[in-house]
Amino acid sequence: MPSDIHPLPEDITAYFVYPFTLEQHVVALTPPPHVAIAEQRARSAAVLHAREVEEEQRERDALHKLAPGYNPSSLLVPTARSGGGGAAQPAASGAAAGAAAASAAPDPMDDLVAQLEQLENHKS
Repeated sequence: MPSDIHPLPEDITAYFVYPFTLEQHVVALTPPPHVAIAEQRARSAAVLHAREVEEEQRERDALHKLAPGYNPSSLLVPTARSGGGGAAQPAASGAAAGAAAASAAPDPMDDLVAQLEQLENHKS
């Protein structure tokens, strides 16, 4: 190749017609990368936390359907479903609770047995 023909001119500044800098309106709209990453991580953490809370709430609702008044951190305390006066009082002890339950609400089976015994006594 001859020395007087060269593919590039000596000075290439004439080819730089457009200044290769970012305009202020572009720079102002985009946050710095570390800020954008931190915001994305915070949004992701919030979504994950919301999912966990929602799942725990669904589990609690399912447990409350099976056992109203259930609280995993304390004793099972039954609550009344109808508006008959709020939550039921927890039982005091085993023997006292059995006697109180027998006097407060008679068992339907006990009533049936008592009626059958009366019929047997009438026949005799």
